[in-house]
Amino acid sequence: VSGGARSVMTAWRVTLEHHATHGTRIEYLSAFANPAVRARDGLKSSASLDTVDMRVTALALAMQSDGPIAIIGLSTGEVEVRRVPLAHTHRKLHDWELVGDITTAYPVLSLAYVGSTVWAGTTNGDLVAWDPRTGLTETYAAVHMCGVNAMVAMPEIGAIITGGDDQALGVFDIHTRSQRCIVPNAHASAIRDVAAIGGRVCSVGLDQYLRIWDIPETLDEAHTRRERRRLRVRPSREVGRWHCEIENVFYVSIADHGPAFYDARGD
Repeated sequence: VSGGARSVMTAWRVTLEHHATHGTRIEYLSAFANPAVRARDGLKSSASLDTVDMRVTALALAMQSDGPIAIIGLSTGEVEVRRVPLAHTHRKLHDWELVGDITTAYPVLSLAYVGSTVWAGTTNGDLVAWDPRTGLTETYAAVHMCGVNAMVAMPEIGAIITGGDDQALGVFDIHTRSQRCIVPNAHASAIRDVAAIGGRVCSVGLDQYLRIWDIPETLDEAHTRRERRRLRVRPSREVGRWHCEIENVFYVSIADHGPAFYDARGD
């Protein structure tokens, strides 16, 4: 699922064909535009359109027993959960069924989905936990000093790894609902994206560095307070850090053979 300006989302089916010449087949499925945006498109005054800048600022995809859902974060602070239709359609726009939505106090920058809980990071450094089934919402203030630019869930250790505009890398315990540790100055500038593979986390900053971090294997609640204070996230001794020799590295994802990087142009 991809999202962009004017709150438009598109869904694609990606098939890995290992024996084919090109290896990958991408098929368009459907597109969706937020009804509020479509309503404003009918306004004649361009000034009215400029008063609200609604765009997709964060997007996550999760699989449920009855099909995939998209968790959509908007610049207006709204978070929506919608079902993604899998049937191919030739129509320009599709109706993606709304499962639930909330409005946070600040614009959303990052999202993760763990179990039945949607986690949202906002521009002021808060972490919001929302259960669409019950409607229960909890806010954990000042997880970062400013925007939570990125996050990745590591359910195997019960944690969410966050990367902030304050250059810090954080480990948030989703069971005790508390910040377990913070690595200040993990990068020389804002952290733009994080990704997890095995027991390690990759982070990319606007300093154009990719850094690999070893994460503790468990955040067991049985740890004593003294042991918890010792909990640290350290750079991996095997990998260390690697300087990306390209400008404006914005995103990192994990491919079959290692990290993949994306710059401001989408390359």
